[in-house]
Amino acid sequence: MQFQTPSAYSEANAEILVKNEQNAFYYVRNNVNGPYAGTQTVLLDVMRTPTYEVLSTNHTFHSENPIPASYPSIVRGCHPWGRPCTDGWTSSHLNELAEVTSQWTISNTSAAGIWNAAYDLWINPTNNTSGAPTGTELMIWMYSRGDIRPGGELVGTIILREKINDVWQPVNYDVYHAAPWSNWQHYVAYRRQEPTTGTVDINLTDALVDCQQRGYCNSDDYLVAIEAGFEIWEGGVGLKTNNFSTNVLLDQRNLLSVSKNPDSNAGTITSSPYGVNCGSDCNERYANNTQVTLTALAENGWRFTGWSGGGCSGTGTCIVTMDAAKSVDATFSAAPQTYALSVSVNGNGGKVSGTGIACPGDCGESYASGTPVMLGAETTGTTTFTNWSGDCSGNLTTCTVTMDAIKNVTANFQAAAPTYSLTVNNFGSGTVSSTGVAGINCGTDCTETYTNNQSVTLTAVPAAGGMLLKWQGACLGNRTNTCTLNMNANQTATVFFTR
Repeated sequence: MQFQTPSAYSEANAEILVKNEQNAFYYVRNNVNGPYAGTQTVLLDVMRTPTYEVLSTNHTFHSENPIPASYPSIVRGCHPWGRPCTDGWTSSHLNELAEVTSQWTISNTSAAGIWNAAYDLWINPTNNTSGAPTGTELMIWMYSRGDIRPGGELVGTIILREKINDVWQPVNYDVYHAAPWSNWQHYVAYRRQEPTTGTVDINLTDALVDCQQRGYCNSDDYLVAIEAGFEIWEGGVGLKTNNFSTNVLLDQRNLLSVSKNPDSNAGTITSSPYGVNCGSDCNERYANNTQVTLTALAENGWRFTGWSGGGCSGTGTCIVTMDAAKSVDATFSAAPQTYALSVSVNGNGGKVSGTGIACPGDCGESYASGTPVMLGAETTGTTTFTNWSGDCSGNLTTCTVTMDAIKNVTANFQAAAPTYSLTVNNFGSGTVSSTGVAGINCGTDCTETYTNNQSVTLTAVPAAGGMLLKWQGACLGNRTNTCTLNMNANQTATVFFTR
């Protein structure tokens, strides 16, 4: 578009190219909106610092109209609704921006009518600005006249660079989703509690950060245009912009981008130093050569299987040196089905061990489906193992359970019966042995231990040619070669043979 000489025009939604003293290009647009727009005439001074003035309007205020009839404005960037981009402008991701500032000189704020002076920040999920916007519009009301307010409801306040602003958000988006705004996603308006006139020096960065914190903008979205002008419902003749400029400073730090595969809900990636919490915040910028440690935590039903990109591999932490922009991918896989095994000990003095089990103490563990788990029962000197119950059975001290479902196993123990010693003294030529229960063979093995109330029968056999003379001790009075004892105490039996 060629530069034009100063002129007045009223063509709806027309724009004309201007250039300021810093050789930055802008469009002055004659925006006309809605069924009550009427017409307006805007005078443009296009040969020097961007200047335009509203010469005449025929708008009529209608209280039921939620949007202004017109918005004569000046634009830096790629204005939505399919308008061309200004020369020298590059739309940038929000996470690439270090600071966005603007200077705007507003004149004749005593102009009669119903109007406001406001910034418009246009944010799109893509760099394509053809057609209706599909992202977010942020408005900052600097000054207003008449009984008007931003659309929606007052939802709170926020401080933007030391200025207190009321925050307005639509609750019912039907108005904003009517044609031609059918693709419009979000709208937030900030209204300064102390109106600003004259020359405005404004830092717009905080509004862009607030938009992300509200979830209306993503760090990967693009700032496609900065616009400033007068929203006019009625009147507004004499409103004038004497100067307008913008400055977009890009962040020179290196960008770390984290992604999760195959499911964004499979886990969370966090960073040290803080910045990445992915989750939702998967991009962060760091100073050159910063070492960033990434940690992966899988959600239930998933397991972390490894890193790729950024020089990382394996399943431990990932350390990335930010000497350039880096991308790291965290891969997860669906975790196998697991089942819980619960072990209990019935009775005092026993314990059960197995892979992951040391009970009492650690009596529960989860295992992948189909895993065989061997359990072993151990006794102390004061107990005996009796049997397994639950999902194991039998009286062997080992049991194997297959984890194809939730399993519960109990090891049963009882107090050990007391034991008593039996000692045989053998005098003469012959032997004494126990029958019924093994143990005594005296001759050589003359002492044995037996459980409480165990019955032990001793048999005395004289040597060839010899004979049994008598029993003494526990077997005193026996007149045969056998003696039966009930082991309910320590006992000694003495036998005499002829030599």
